[in-house]
Amino acid sequence: MKDDPLVVFGDVNLREAPIRSAADGTPLNPGMGGWPTLRYFNSETGPGGAVVEQNTKQKICDEFKDGARMVEATKASMKICDAVSGAGCDPDEVTYFDAWREQGKGAIAAEAARLADLLSEETQKKMQGETRLLAKLSKSLGANDEL
Repeated sequence: MKDDPLVVFGDVNLREAPIRSAADGTPLNPGMGGWPTLRYFNSETGPGGAVVEQNTKQKICDEFKDGARMVEATKASMKICDAVSGAGCDPDEVTYFDAWREQGKGAIAAEAARLADLLSEETQKKMQGETRLLAKLSKSLGANDEL
């Protein structure tokens, strides 16, 4: 990838530059899951980037010790799915685009807002609380009773 002008690799020494979050506030969680923490950044991930996923059960330092494996994992993680042409998309993504394309821009905006609300910290806390309440209720009804 060294000859690709669109790819840049960087290294952050956390002792010298304790970067814990991206410019947009996204937590970077360096070291979570082991060292090194590999992230990639593109227009889809935004300034927070995304973690390069492991494909083996090895320790991350062992899996990515092999330079070719690290490049392979990075390329696989950088997959860009084009919503218009479907290029780079898997079949489920194409099906999802096709279904929502038929709904129109207003419905798409409403669904995006609904999903953003579901992902909000406030809604997550509420849903976790409701899950705990349902577990208590279920337990109080006994193992053989159904809700």
